[in-house]
Amino acid sequence: MKNIDLVTPTERLLFTEQSLKQKFDRYFKYFIAFAAVYFVAQLIRPAFIA
Repeated sequence: MKNIDLVTPTERLLFTEQSLKQKFDRYFKYFIAFAAVYFVAQLIRPAFIA
């Protein structure tokens, strides 16, 4: 990785945006997985209770 002091402000901004996007994508995947599990649990739970 390049030394962050040597890059131009524009490059630094692009780099920050890229890492933020990667973080966002990862959390978004976690959120989708959680939502799917929660939804399936909602469907299955009444069968267990009944």
